[in-house]
Amino acid sequence: MMHTNVRASLGLLAAALIALAGCGPKVSVEEVDGKVTGDLVHVEGELQLRGNMPQPELILVTAGAGQQIRITSDELRDELRSLAGMPIAIEGELKRKSDDLPRVEAKRYQLLRLATGEQPLVGTLSLEEGECVLSASDGNRYWIRGDLTGVIRDYGGAKIWVVGSKGDAADASQPRGTVAYWVTGYGVLVEAPER
Repeated sequence: MMHTNVRASLGLLAAALIALAGCGPKVSVEEVDGKVTGDLVHVEGELQLRGNMPQPELILVTAGAGQQIRITSDELRDELRSLAGMPIAIEGELKRKSDDLPRVEAKRYQLLRLATGEQPLVGTLSLEEGECVLSASDGNRYWIRGDLTGVIRDYGGAKIWVVGSKGDAADASQPRGTVAYWVTGYGVLVEAPER
């Protein structure tokens, strides 16, 4: 008899705990840091690719809190996928949650400083009189120098990012209106259009 009462008591206790678990404060499925569906948001973190190819999902893991946000964008999808593993700031519209994750439709992005302290430059690469020039989104033009120049040269017309350091190279072959930039790393965001 005692054994049956213990089982019954445990069963009631379990039911009570389950009921209490559902009574806590609820967060709207549309909220991300106090925002609601349709709001414009700014989120920062590291982009990750998850799922199977050829259509993996983009997940932004926020810095500090480690919140996961699904990133969608018809316009920027391929470009953002090429930035997996990079620290990035994304601005976009908060959408309805998808699979319990907040979802942001990306409208624009900016690469953030790498763990090494380097700030990537983003721009379009061109060849001017045989020299590589990056027309950066910051309005400046950079003469690409260093060991990676030969490899980067193959991406004329492409949108790329580079890291490195500005130099004082004064050279007769330096394209007009450029600053020498010694590249130590790069990535291709958008291939050059077919000609």
